[in-house]
Amino acid sequence: MAAPFGNKYGVGAGGGRPPKYTKEWCDNEAKELRAFVARDGGNYLGSFARERGYHRQRFGEFVKISEEFAAAYREAQQWQEEKFMMNALTRTWDPGFTAKAMARVCGEEWRASWDKEEDKSEQSAPTIIINKIEK
Repeated sequence: MAAPFGNKYGVGAGGGRPPKYTKEWCDNEAKELRAFVARDGGNYLGSFARERGYHRQRFGEFVKISEEFAAAYREAQQWQEEKFMMNALTRTWDPGFTAKAMARVCGEEWRASWDKEEDKSEQSAPTIIINKIEK
């Protein structure tokens, strides 16, 4: 049963645990993310989140809180995509792996290019010519 209206433990009463992820915290995290990219700490943004002690899915939450973090995150995504592409082009990584990883990690626009069904209506069916030999 919910707490009665006006109860100090009720939702919206201003009580409870203070938020950890404030705008100031997210702005600081943006600086740390830029430093991570600058020192080339790895190829995967999930590593940054793990090092900082939270799950990478929280990035979306931070983007909504801070415009500074949103800008840093966009830059980091571009950096990550570039790392993936360069490793695929130089064959440091297997290009097949890179394509699948990019589709999984780098977002909807990349995934959309791989997950769509091919439109086969444009392709013409092969024509088979059978020469009939009469006896």
